[in-house]
Amino acid sequence: MRKSTKKDFVNKSLNLIFQNINHSSQTEREGCSISLGFTAASHLQIVLSKLESVAKTDMVKKSSGLMGFVKDKTGQTDAAIEKVKATVMLFYGFVTLYAPPELIVSRVEATILRSINPHFSNIKDPTVKQNLIRATELIGKALHPDHIRQSYNFSNCSDLVNHMQVLLEATLEALDDLLLQILLKNVTTTGFEAIYKHLIPWMLAELDYQRQRSLKTLLSLLSCFKENLSPMVRWSSVCWVK
Repeated sequence: MRKSTKKDFVNKSLNLIFQNINHSSQTEREGCSISLGFTAASHLQIVLSKLESVAKTDMVKKSSGLMGFVKDKTGQTDAAIEKVKATVMLFYGFVTLYAPPELIVSRVEATILRSINPHFSNIKDPTVKQNLIRATELIGKALHPDHIRQSYNFSNCSDLVNHMQVLLEATLEALDDLLLQILLKNVTTTGFEAIYKHLIPWMLAELDYQRQRSLKTLLSLLSCFKENLSPMVRWSSVCWVK
């Protein structure tokens, strides 16, 4: 599609991609995203228009009844919509990366971030979070001075960084919750040690924030371990130390 000069062919090919992609497959999502990125290298406006169209038609729940009071009969579920959303977010990332630098700088904030930003809040599916983070990484690469080779004032940079910080904090909190749930299934010294050994490399990491984050997780695990340790296990642990 990148080499084609026929807009009808490009539009039909894009339609085929969206009609046949399995939105539950990250592999297909990545492959189709790269395909759209390559297409955007020669047909940026066509690709952006298609993405806006998909966002309006496939990323909102349709109702088959008057005023939306009748149950949806289109087969479109909230989960399915979230999978489409994850795909579109990644599409925007690769389109930004592979589009001509001289064109993309004028579209990043006016079109692309305007389309992506609303989806940083109220994320229901971890797949959306994963692909939003990936898309943000790709946008960052696209706007790197070595890539665009021109001066560019990224006015929304702080907003994007704040979005990423919120996402990463939420991800780390979810990881802590997961580790606590694992510990609660085996509140013994053996169960604690099984988790602790995976934290050791992070506690010895060179970067300060990695050590601090791992120690915060360890403190949470120790508190949970202390609160839920049975008297019998406490006595066994003391005897084992002796």
